Amino acid sequence: MTQLICRPSQIDSTHPGRRRGFTLIEMLAVMTMSTMVLGLLFLMLVGIIRRMNTADLQLARQWNLSHAAQTIRDLAHESSGFEISDHGNSLILKPSGASKSPIHIKIADHPFRLEITNASSSKGRVLGLTGLERGRFSTIAIKEASAAMIVLEFWPDSAATKRLNMPVASENRPIRIEAAIGIDLLKNSSISSEAIK
Repeated sequence: MTQLICRPSQIDSTHPGRRRGFTLIEMLAVMTMSTMVLGLLFLMLVGIIRRMNTADLQLARQWNLSHAAQTIRDLAHESSGFEISDHGNSLILKPSGASKSPIHIKIADHPFRLEITNASSSKGRVLGLTGLERGRFSTIAIKEASAAMIVLEFWPDSAATKRLNMPVASENRPIRIEAAIGIDLLKNSSISSEAIK
């Protein structure tokens, strides 16, 4: 007489003869749900990285512009005259001292930057301008003072603006840097803002 020996791990107590485990359909369903959750997490991560890149670009642009504005204002306040090229892409500042040599400020491309050189010095300064694509020098007269004001306008890089999904309105709005020649308008309160035409 033969006896059947059954292992306890192979028998379900509620359903005799049924094995424990997952079916193929259950495993495929779990894998599909896991893939969908991972895809959503990946899209969220890409969105966060893109927003961080946009914020970094805006912060770098703001810092570079403030640094360039302060440098140009300091040089303009110490100058007695200036010349702007016909195309508006370069400026020559003439310092008030006879022994000082002229300072040449040029807008250069690839990458977009300001180059500041002095004839007496072999070294120059380069101010990188992240997120900007073109610029132009111009001038305005000040009525109540025998001085002029230099205006440097920059336009944001439209390709970088579109690539980083920044607002479209910021593409066309120029950024202005103003500096008075030979006088600091912030320290000289005798010249009113109405004197600038």
